[in-house]
Amino acid sequence: MEPPPSAAAPGLPVAPDLLREALGFVHRPFSGVVPPGAAIGDGPVSSIRARVAGLLGEDGGTALAITGGAESGHSTLCRRIANELGAQRLVVELGTGRDPGGRTLLQRLCAAAGVPEEPAEEAGLDAFIARMGEERQRWGHASLVLLDGVVSHAAAAGLVRLVEATRWSRAFHLLVAGPAGLSGALQRAGLDEAGPLEEIPVPPLSAEQIGPYVRGWIAATLASRAPPILLSPDALLLLALRTQGAIERIDCVAENMLVLAAAEKRRMLGTWHAWTASDQARWADGEPGSLPRRPASWPPPEVADVLDVCRRGAGLPPFPRVSRTGS
Repeated sequence: MEPPPSAAAPGLPVAPDLLREALGFVHRPFSGVVPPGAAIGDGPVSSIRARVAGLLGEDGGTALAITGGAESGHSTLCRRIANELGAQRLVVELGTGRDPGGRTLLQRLCAAAGVPEEPAEEAGLDAFIARMGEERQRWGHASLVLLDGVVSHAAAAGLVRLVEATRWSRAFHLLVAGPAGLSGALQRAGLDEAGPLEEIPVPPLSAEQIGPYVRGWIAATLASRAPPILLSPDALLLLALRTQGAIERIDCVAENMLVLAAAEKRRMLGTWHAWTASDQARWADGEPGSLPRRPASWPPPEVADVLDVCRRGAGLPPFPRVSRTGS
């Protein structure tokens, strides 16, 4: 019998209406699911993804933590790895925010894996390991447990014990998305130094890597026959300045740049889009009528001054000033 599809391997998200109708996108760009075979130029992040996928392709027992700040993209990277591996193994994914019902991390993990609840933690852990062993036999690959949103207080809620169980049982792999320094926090909470949680930090993208990253996403999600979408060099400089290379912030701003361009029926992303696009909310999920409108003249002097700073940092001449009636 064929293994069931993994709950952590959803299909590619469909492009929002505005991006599909105005620009020709097939799939949603800058989402949590990378199209198969996509050449997303995310620099060192690609190396991390390949390294982690290789480690998790071996027999069970690997415990890894991908760490970073709130917008570093470490959680998104973990989800993408889980999605890529989900076609060949069971993936159990759990968000580890505080549980209003007071359940322990292990109790919530058992529920996510469909393991009947046991009255004692020891019995629950044994039942979970047995289930992971069964799934490894069924799929032919060790299962993957993804814990997303882990913070240091989770060590006291069972993460230390779960890491140790990963090591000695070899029934599954453990992938954790958490803050920098998580491995040290777990050791202070009692994790055996002989079997630490290997921590892999996600670095920000450099200014030079942001352009290939954005273009890679656009190429991977735009319809093959759609006209190209272009990015001005100055827009990329502003994008680098605003995001400081944090991947999740890049994803938000870049998609909002596309939404602004789609509302204007433009296929060039310029400084207006890079300056105005929100780094907080995804505009594709809202109403087009609520989007900012381009002023009659652009850029104003204060924006041109910022562009001068960006250009100097990149070794370029000053931003060309135009009359107030120009764009």
